[in-house]
Amino acid sequence: MDAVIVCALPVFGVLMAAEFAWGLARGRNTYGFADTLASLSQGLLSQVVAACTQLIQIGLYTLAWPLLALTPHAALWHHWGGVALAVLLYDFCDYWLHRVSHESALFWAAHVVHHQSRRFNLSTALRQESAYALSGWMFFLPLAVVGVPPAQFAIAGIVVLFYQFWIHTEHIGSLGPLDRWLSTPSNHRVHHA
Repeated sequence: MDAVIVCALPVFGVLMAAEFAWGLARGRNTYGFADTLASLSQGLLSQVVAACTQLIQIGLYTLAWPLLALTPHAALWHHWGGVALAVLLYDFCDYWLHRVSHESALFWAAHVVHHQSRRFNLSTALRQESAYALSGWMFFLPLAVVGVPPAQFAIAGIVVLFYQFWIHTEHIGSLGPLDRWLSTPSNHRVHHA
């Protein structure tokens, strides 16, 4: 999973540069040097820590899966529909982890770093908490219960993480009815405020 994120870093860099250029061209620069450096440094730190902690999260999931899965070999998980369902289920579990991270002091202590940016731009998305895998792994055990295989679990985690990158921008306005059903830049700005 970390190798995919490392390969995606140049894409993230190009998108951040494009957002910066767009902001300058429109007279709405959302980047500040110190804030962006802090976001990128925290993102780098979280990736260094993730080299170990992702082994814990995926390792614990892999250990729990054969013990908890009600349907461990269901054919559903080997088709595109199963992958899509795994992504939705992962996102649902991630929602509850995120919600608890805002309601519990212990979880907030791990999550607060993501909300400490004074700016809101794509670099803010990289400001990830380092203790996420250690503090939140148990929120994803329902995926093991319904039989999501460890490989699909990892893929779903990557898809949700990449989705969450693009919603950290001030340059995309309201998306109308989608704002009611999806996490979009518009409603995520409100969340960060």
